[in-house]
Amino acid sequence: MVCRRIATDRPCPPLSWADLPLTEGILLPIDDLGEHRCSRSRLMDVDGIPCLCYNMRANLRENDSAGGAIMEFTREVLCDETKKVLSEINDGEFPEAYEYLDRILNDDDIFEKTPFEIATVLVKCDNPKLFPPFLIDYITALYEYEISEGNADAMCELGGYYYDGSRGFDQSFAKAVQLYKMSADRGNRYAYECLGYCYYYGRDMEPDYEKAFRCFALGAFAGRLESMYKIGDMYLRGQYVDRDEQEAFIIYNRCLQMMTDDDRDYISGPVHLRLGDMYMEGVGTNTDPEAALFHYNLAEFMLYRMVSNGNYMYKKSWRLAIDGQAKARAALSHRIPPDEWVDEPI
Repeated sequence: MVCRRIATDRPCPPLSWADLPLTEGILLPIDDLGEHRCSRSRLMDVDGIPCLCYNMRANLRENDSAGGAIMEFTREVLCDETKKVLSEINDGEFPEAYEYLDRILNDDDIFEKTPFEIATVLVKCDNPKLFPPFLIDYITALYEYEISEGNADAMCELGGYYYDGSRGFDQSFAKAVQLYKMSADRGNRYAYECLGYCYYYGRDMEPDYEKAFRCFALGAFAGRLESMYKIGDMYLRGQYVDRDEQEAFIIYNRCLQMMTDDDRDYISGPVHLRLGDMYMEGVGTNTDPEAALFHYNLAEFMLYRMVSNGNYMYKKSWRLAIDGQAKARAALSHRIPPDEWVDEPI
């Protein structure tokens, strides 16, 4: 268990399995993590977030008193608006987005897919290019319709795009936090992880390590490795929990052991960077420049892939991995025999 030693002068967060509601869809107690608690009624407005400013959004939110007829009407509107968007896309600049929308229209897939499914695929097309405003409006409309239906995944995903401002979305920590809280309120464990980052770094709020730790713990219990390594960070720095460098070292290595292929692209870079630092400085383990160089090399490669795929917040970490290699190589250079010792080049 990674979360076992809690600072004795602070109240212990509810970390036992019995205290954690694990059933998907159960409303978790977000009230003790913040004052916001969204309405459980159908969300026709999102706490000050201007919803459905795009024309399609109003059409997608027509009164559903007609019963089953609303789905047919909604699909017709969705089809018409998708055709409009397709006509504006530059297929040379955004070939993946154009091909995807063209395919679902021509194959009548648009009558089978939900707005959430379309948004989730479309927003990843032609990554990491910035989308034009009309395409951002279209994608936002799809997410917001699903949010109005209570889709917690849509809340969390849209919050993520507001958090980092990628793909051409307007960056807004305030909107991100609101959407994360709404999603967490509906049982989304990934949203708790995202909230943990907001509390940890003080995104649109003062940093709160207790709330951050609790959110990361909920994520870690659900198997979220990013939450796990952030708990390692808090042990490393003594934030909310007692400082324990060896515990942090164990947690980081455990993340690598548990890592799947899907996790590797966005988890391994930051974890290898942390292990490189610990081996280089002898923190939580013995000093070992050779092991440090091994981890820094992997960190540079994986962090480069993250940045090149649009995760621009990791640029600094990528540069730190390169700087770490230089330090490790300098330390290792003392172990190499002098040039005179070698008779001739090999």
